[in-house]
Amino acid sequence: MALAALFSSTAALAAPRQLTMNLRDARDNRACLACHGDPAWAQANTPAGRPSLFVDAKAYAASTHAARTCTDCHQEITTVPHGTVEPVRCGRCHPTSSTSSGRVGAATLHEGAHARALRQGKQAPTCARCHGSHDIRGPGDRRSRVHRTSIPTTCGECHSQEAAEYQDSVHGRALAANDTDAAVCIDCHGEHEQLLPTGDPASSAHPSQVPDTCSHCHESLPLTERHGLATLRAATYRESYHGIAARFGDPAAANCASCHGFHDILPSSDPRSRIHRDNLAQTCGECHPGATANFARGTVHLIPTPKEDAPVYWVRLFYRAFIALLMAQFVALIVLDLAAHRRERRRRGGSA
Repeated sequence: MALAALFSSTAALAAPRQLTMNLRDARDNRACLACHGDPAWAQANTPAGRPSLFVDAKAYAASTHAARTCTDCHQEITTVPHGTVEPVRCGRCHPTSSTSSGRVGAATLHEGAHARALRQGKQAPTCARCHGSHDIRGPGDRRSRVHRTSIPTTCGECHSQEAAEYQDSVHGRALAANDTDAAVCIDCHGEHEQLLPTGDPASSAHPSQVPDTCSHCHESLPLTERHGLATLRAATYRESYHGIAARFGDPAAANCASCHGFHDILPSSDPRSRIHRDNLAQTCGECHPGATANFARGTVHLIPTPKEDAPVYWVRLFYRAFIALLMAQFVALIVLDLAAHRRERRRRGGSA
């Protein structure tokens, strides 16, 4: 219905240039651009989620599909003027993933959150919504909609609140400063088949997976050294009460996001941060009702040294030394006992 209205409302635009042509043997896009290359088509209303009817010839020529003809994608069109245009099936050319080229096939999209929503009849992005349509560029091109620096903006077209929070976060500010090491949406949520609802245990953003997801960056020695980040954050979390509880499958155990936040992560020096010293009691209180400032004083990512958390350091050192000494005594006792048994056997043998 929407498409019928679309074509009837834009018929006047096509009328002056109307021509009849068989496109089966077309070697270029001139026949299509005779109409769709007219900027007046940009004013035509298109259904939600559909590309503009106007095709910028220069943008298309600079796109990754420049060597392709219009009918490579719109295969049902054989003559102009044409009728209703079916949605493009990207899987015809991009069916599966390729390890050598790094390309991810359209088939992998079918298991992701967006494809699930589409199958349920909900509004959700298709390939063109994320990658573009007639102006598609590779992910290595800074002008691409899926270049790292563009991904928050692209995702933000649907997830506006999350994008606004991210923009003001420590990750968003770093990306705005052209730090391409900064985490973007797909680093945490994945893409295509990896992009699953957060309630799915297989999702990289599921509570049980969050520590592993965060550790991809925060346990990377080159990255932490390059940016002067605190080290061993994931390792110290796993050794903590929360980390041990999480490893044993406690769904209520706090993870990284429970304390630091999700899209709105801020440095601990920021008064708005959930882990700012003035906010720690409130943050802890979300899981521990009645938590006071004294409750939140303990070190979370504990790396004890003689200067920092000295009591824990010395108790741990004493305990390790004590255990080592105790084990040595057990070994010595066993050796002495065996020696005594051998002497006793020899004595009995000699007396016989």
